[in-house]
Amino acid sequence: MNMKSFIPNIDDPPESDDSGDEIPPGGIFPAGGGPGNVTESEDDNEEEEEEEADNEEAAEQYDEATMSDSGAAYSSSYYSSSESEAEATMEEVFGIKPALEAQRNKPPDLETDSASADTESARKFPEMLKKTLEEGQYSSKQVFNVDETGLYWKKMPARTYIAQEEKTAPGFKASKDRLTLLLGANAEGDCRLKPVLIYHSQNPRALKGYDRAFLPVHWYANKKGWMTGKIFSDYYKNKLHSELKAYCNKEGIPFKILLLVDNAPSHPASLENLSNNIKLAFLPPNTTSLLQPCDQGLIQTFKSYYLRSTMAAAVKKTNEMNKTLRDFWKNFTIKDAVTFIKQSWDEVPTKCLNGVWKKLCHQFAHSFNGFAVDSIVSKANKDLTSYTQDLGLDEVEKEDIG
Repeated sequence: MNMKSFIPNIDDPPESDDSGDEIPPGGIFPAGGGPGNVTESEDDNEEEEEEEADNEEAAEQYDEATMSDSGAAYSSSYYSSSESEAEATMEEVFGIKPALEAQRNKPPDLETDSASADTESARKFPEMLKKTLEEGQYSSKQVFNVDETGLYWKKMPARTYIAQEEKTAPGFKASKDRLTLLLGANAEGDCRLKPVLIYHSQNPRALKGYDRAFLPVHWYANKKGWMTGKIFSDYYKNKLHSELKAYCNKEGIPFKILLLVDNAPSHPASLENLSNNIKLAFLPPNTTSLLQPCDQGLIQTFKSYYLRSTMAAAVKKTNEMNKTLRDFWKNFTIKDAVTFIKQSWDEVPTKCLNGVWKKLCHQFAHSFNGFAVDSIVSKANKDLTSYTQDLGLDEVEKEDIG
């Protein structure tokens, strides 16, 4: 098995990026960080100690969040003056009124449970969308979907001795350190958007001295590491608009985009008024597990690649540097996670980016011979199982790494 194709060099990341941003000579993580250089101080150390003390509580709150009492501050921005406007906009676009009341009790990036999916709306919506696409003359290059997902970036396969040791240890569990990613691409599959990463710290120690502008992700932070309406609005206005405009100019097509999103409260419908070029379209409530392209295997594929890359790097480090798996795991930082996020996202094949649109926009899905998300994920998990066995973790099975 050739591991090199799966392993980015953590210490010396590549110097090119397909997002259009200039990368300085030092690569994605230039030493010194240029204009954004930050030096250590007593205040920095105090801030880090406070953040570390809050990490476990934040992780638990995220998984148990209800958008009620503890989430009132989070949700108030979505359900005040913009509520009626959001409903009106969605009715105007597709004649569908969102279940905003139900969304109050939904964590910001929680995927819809397939057991509660609205199959009738999922059956009708593709034809309604097709009509809108035809009337607006949107091509597969001009239709995009974005969706959030949580990533436990330092989690090990469940039955490794590290995972077992951490489970019984007191204090903060590194495997519970969670970040939120926003991933997206177009229906053609030839434009994958630069990921949005939301972490619970704006200045983690591993990124001290690095300019955020040169990261291969759009970096945001709040205490809980959640997507919020404020973050999504800033991304929409200051990042996504310019990225999509550059893509359209490169392809020689009109700057006219239909952006499909679910009706989570962190996606304010009023954003549509900020751009004449990007039209928001909302999926019906409780249909994301059935229709949303990102939920049809794209995110699952990305996560399987991320874990595979992490374990491949562990094999490389333990073999070449005479380190133990525990040494690798303890020294694995959010900086390394960002490197693997970029590599894993770039690795998702075009046939997956396009094929996941089959249920929502059948007319855009190409006929890739032998394409199946399950087979892609199965191959990644097979490689992962091999790496864990190379590390002496023979007790790890496919079921543990899903």
